[in-house]
Amino acid sequence: MTPEIFRFLGQMYQHSTQQWVEQLPNLSPRTKVSAKILGIMRNLLVYGFEKSGDQTDSQTFFDLAVTHFRDFYQACYSSISSLSDDLDNNLHGPSQEEVLRHVAKLTKLFSTYASERPFEFLLMHNTPMVVSAFVQICQHEADQFNKPAEETDEERLTVLGKIVIGGISTIRSLLRGLLDPRVLEKGTPAPFAVLM
Repeated sequence: MTPEIFRFLGQMYQHSTQQWVEQLPNLSPRTKVSAKILGIMRNLLVYGFEKSGDQTDSQTFFDLAVTHFRDFYQACYSSISSLSDDLDNNLHGPSQEEVLRHVAKLTKLFSTYASERPFEFLLMHNTPMVVSAFVQICQHEADQFNKPAEETDEERLTVLGKIVIGGISTIRSLLRGLLDPRVLEKGTPAPFAVLM
């Protein structure tokens, strides 16, 4: 794959995402375009580079994904911290659900990348921020999974479940990568026979 294609798709993702973010709290059909491009970018990041951690374009896209992940999740929970000026700090209803679905897609990017290429993931500058964010999200959302059925929104709980499980999966994959010297020596995923 050529870096020009990756760069072009990264710019398309950034542009389409910026368009629907500007329209929040109103929903935009651009969210689906952005999500589709994100899926393509995930596959290119994971499978399109021999050493994605060494590529400036992949670092730039990873940094953008981390920023979106952090800001979009925080936009749904204004009590966590203040956000950049681009997002409404208090999203509710359908707009919150749509933003959480996008966070779930970003989570899938991180969990797939960490699972398939833990060494490359660890080379990314913002890896500590991703791990810290997942730990905080798991702590913050733990109570949601202990509520009685009549007090929960099943659709929202499903999306939160994807985010939490994806976060745990990401952390687990990175720990496995650190504990297996073959991954650190070769920079490629090794077969794991033992589950943690």
